[in-house]
Amino acid sequence: MPGALVVCLLAACASAPTQPTRWSIAGGERAATAAGKLPPGLQLRVTAAPWINQTGFLYSLDYKAAQAVEAYAHNQWIDRPPVLIEDLMMRAYAQARSSPQPARGAGEPRPLALNLRVVEFVQHYASATESEARVAAVATLSESNPPQVRSAMFRAQVPTRTPDAAGGAQAFSEASDQLIEQVFTWAAAAP
Repeated sequence: MPGALVVCLLAACASAPTQPTRWSIAGGERAATAAGKLPPGLQLRVTAAPWINQTGFLYSLDYKAAQAVEAYAHNQWIDRPPVLIEDLMMRAYAQARSSPQPARGAGEPRPLALNLRVVEFVQHYASATESEARVAAVATLSESNPPQVRSAMFRAQVPTRTPDAAGGAQAFSEASDQLIEQVFTWAAAAP
């Protein structure tokens, strides 16, 4: 009887659910540099396509089934990708705005609003040993006085150092930083 109990306990331990590894995106050096040219009072908002708006760490085995997207079983983001990107944008913008800014005069235009819609946030595998992080988003810059709206598509892709979630998380940090740099540079050049 005691031997059967030990076997049952070992089986229960072996089948215990594994806690997923949770990843974030870090960095933002390039984004912070580009944010220095943005006007004060810029309103930032990031959304995402519904299939990206989740904590699942998505990947695609393009060499087996192109366009088929799955989620790693034991790896997740600490929050949804649009939240992570918005946080990176806000930190970069706040860092650039750390020095006091002059107050806006009564006749000056109202602040711009920059909206970003993430349409891709997937680790793509070209083979079992090669992958890259791909991030794509549509940016919309709007101003109410005078009324103007501009939009553009941005993409960034960075090869992973290792073909796994750890390599993907690092590559997503770099790709997100590059994407935000592109968006901020574009927004700063607005007429």
